[in-house]
Amino acid sequence: MGHTVTGLLLMAAAAAGAAGCAARVPLAPPSPAAISRTANPGALNPLRFSAAEIRRDGDIWRLHGHVVVKFAGSLIVYTEDADYGSCALCPALPGVAPALGPQHALTTHGDARLAVQPVRAQPDLPFPVADARRFQAGEIRDEGGMMDLRGNVVMRMPGVRIYAQDAAFDKGTATITTHGDASITLLKALIVPSDNLGPEVIASSAVER
Repeated sequence: MGHTVTGLLLMAAAAAGAAGCAARVPLAPPSPAAISRTANPGALNPLRFSAAEIRRDGDIWRLHGHVVVKFAGSLIVYTEDADYGSCALCPALPGVAPALGPQHALTTHGDARLAVQPVRAQPDLPFPVADARRFQAGEIRDEGGMMDLRGNVVMRMPGVRIYAQDAAFDKGTATITTHGDASITLLKALIVPSDNLGPEVIASSAVER
């Protein structure tokens, strides 16, 4: 019984941290209704978003046809249809402080290809992007150069979190293929090196100038 109060507090904090790492609770992706409520949404940055058609629908942008999205230099998304907006109701992420949590989300409709870029993020998990500890799913099959993920997929990549029902990860090219709809949340993080393309959303005042 020689523990001090400080020692007991430190032991309790360490135990809580270990339990948080061990528990791998599936995280539900944000619903389309959660991708909304931007106070001053402005316009999408054309250096980061391109598509055959981009239209505003309330607080959500609809992108259709040959969609390419460059997320903060950490991820490039290729798909045919997607929605983008703020993510006020995105789920809390274990080990991520609220101030660093998800701020915006892209929902892809149908299959999508996601190219993970060779960058570093702060904060981020201290593992290579192909490390199994970045992936969570109901079933994971590691087949050498490919990782097959099925059911409630969560992928923790530098600066982003990716949610899908089914996905595949090519370790050689660091490319993710999602099957069916998927959601990608953009976190507040320092990405190095920066792609210097500016923010995802340009403020209304900047558009007006």
